[in-house]
Amino acid sequence: MKQRSITSAVIIFLMIIVLFISFTPAFPGILALLSFVATYEMLKVFNLHKRLFVAIPSYLVAIAMPIVAYIMAKVMNRTALEFIHIHTLVIFTFMLYLFVVAVFERGRMPFGEFASAFAMVTYIVTSFAALSIISRCP
Repeated sequence: MKQRSITSAVIIFLMIIVLFISFTPAFPGILALLSFVATYEMLKVFNLHKRLFVAIPSYLVAIAMPIVAYIMAKVMNRTALEFIHIHTLVIFTFMLYLFVVAVFERGRMPFGEFASAFAMVTYIVTSFAALSIISRCP
């Protein structure tokens, strides 16, 4: 518990730094890093960080979505609605992947753990991706 408190304090400190650099090119990278750390910590809470077939795709989604959101908003000058379409497709594909893994892991891992992984990764990734899009607003 002490370790998680220290990690959350570090993340809060990093988020304050992120607010100050939100208009620089380093912004999506830091958001991706924070998204990765938050996803790792949430998977660790449910002891899913050791299950690589759940952890690795979760980390990839966590890293990619804030960067994709920033690129679509700043570089490609796309609207938030266009990003929502991409985001929904990625989240749906991630959900489908977890369902397939759940079918092949019959009995070795309860379905509730897959649902928890999906819910927490979706929540974290959506939050950090939204920060990327919001930073576009002056």
